[in-house]
Amino acid sequence: MPFESTNLMIIKEGGELIIRYVLNNNLISTIGKDGQEIIVKGKGVGFQKKKGDVVDTRKIEKIFTFIDSTNEKRFRKTIESIPSEFIDLADRIIQFAKDKYNIHMTDILYLSLSDHLENTVIRYKEGIQISNALLWDIKRIYKNEFEIGLYAIELIKNEMNIDLKVDEAGYIAMYFINAQLEKIHVEASSVLKIISDIVDIVKIHFKMHVDEEEFHYQRFITHLKFFSQRMFSKKTPNSEENELFDIVKEKYPESYKCVNKIFIHLAEQYRYELSKEEMLYLMLHIEKLYKLN
Repeated sequence: MPFESTNLMIIKEGGELIIRYVLNNNLISTIGKDGQEIIVKGKGVGFQKKKGDVVDTRKIEKIFTFIDSTNEKRFRKTIESIPSEFIDLADRIIQFAKDKYNIHMTDILYLSLSDHLENTVIRYKEGIQISNALLWDIKRIYKNEFEIGLYAIELIKNEMNIDLKVDEAGYIAMYFINAQLEKIHVEASSVLKIISDIVDIVKIHFKMHVDEEEFHYQRFITHLKFFSQRMFSKKTPNSEENELFDIVKEKYPESYKCVNKIFIHLAEQYRYELSKEEMLYLMLHIEKLYKLN
């Protein structure tokens, strides 16, 4: 999200904050002490105000600054078009995610989530709620992000008396997943597909049922998240554990056969060739799951 601060040190020393323009009743634009534009958020801070008026600093709840002018323009345009209650909801959801899970945020998340929440409520009032085809995968692969989604729909229910389907928790979770994947320029749906495919290959190969709350399964999923991100970012491990690979391959033949199926699938579907190191760690994780059954 845009860099946010409640530190009023960015207010001009010995001077007053003057309104440049009013975005809405709760948001105004002004200039901080360093000459940079800031967006000030506070209940009623822009009510019956106009350009040139003095900002009532007692009403300031949050201050936004910007990394670059592109984000500044986009943020301002989005805020002008979205009712403040949805900006407040997005802010509270993002703060929950930061406080509980320390999840990485981006500028785009604050904007896109506010817009999404408004559109979701509009659709709800029109009697439209959309099913989420990825809900099952989100719940089992990105549990923390799904919990954020559940928090969000409960918050909306309490604040707006709107009872959204659990599918919406999945859609909100996707925004937080994508925010973490943005730096490698890949969509959450692509990562979910890779992980889901690999898990299915393992389950089918061993004809196994896995307790998805089990510790080794969760470690396997965590490994697959990092693996898939490396795969899309083209970061293949440099070292080749040839000797250890051969030992593990011989010791765990069934896990090796399973990993070989994964190798073929990734090569055919994504033109990605697993390194021996990647195959080694997959074998070790899969063998632990195999032994649970």
